[in-house]
Amino acid sequence: MPFVFNSNSDIFHIRLKEMELQAERIMDPGLKTRPVAIISSPRPNGTILSLSPEAEEDGLFHGMKVSVVRKMSHGVQLLPYNRSLYARVNRYVYQALSMFTPIVEPEGFDGFYLDMKGMRAIRGDMQNTGMSIVQKIRKQTNISGIVGISVNKLVSRIVTSVVPETIHEVEDGKEAQFLSPLKSPVLPVVKENSVNRLLRFLWIKQISHIQSMARDPDKFRTFFGSYAVQLSREIHGQDSSVVKPPQ
Repeated sequence: MPFVFNSNSDIFHIRLKEMELQAERIMDPGLKTRPVAIISSPRPNGTILSLSPEAEEDGLFHGMKVSVVRKMSHGVQLLPYNRSLYARVNRYVYQALSMFTPIVEPEGFDGFYLDMKGMRAIRGDMQNTGMSIVQKIRKQTNISGIVGISVNKLVSRIVTSVVPETIHEVEDGKEAQFLSPLKSPVLPVVKENSVNRLLRFLWIKQISHIQSMARDPDKFRTFFGSYAVQLSREIHGQDSSVVKPPQ
């Protein structure tokens, strides 16, 4: 069954990388060069949610247990998760983004989708618009962000998770080509246990290999069962979900 999606939209994904760390360093400039990790809980089973490059150099990583951190590194400063601070930053950024489009969907504290449909005719080049957005966020909050641009939410979000550039646009029609060299875990459906286990069993790591499998629809359905349709859409960069502003 053919899958129809809207290719006339420009969907932006804004990611405020390590937003929690950025916010803490704005509040306390003395943290700017120190190894810092923001943790979910001070208890031994708490985990690292955000960390500084200096902490990464000490061998720490996202998801590491607090009990392990305390054994490994005595120099890192552990900060509690300050939900009220991050929510405040999130509101300021949301207000800044709403100046570019009324259709803004927050994604947690550090992400936003923007439906920029029709804005190309008004604002011109979308990459220049993306840069204006980054500059506006920086001016109003002192927070740095990056922008992914494509025709849908799926691809734009993947862009900001894998591309280090401040602005990156995937042209309409080149979604599958962009995804092809990437590792399969960037796809949402691969987080499903049965899909993840099968890909690991088959030693399939790159999306290009899954795209090759999908050329035989019958075998693809045999392998992936009820997830075959969703996986086929995702490996080709197809996504019909809409940007939903908060109610």
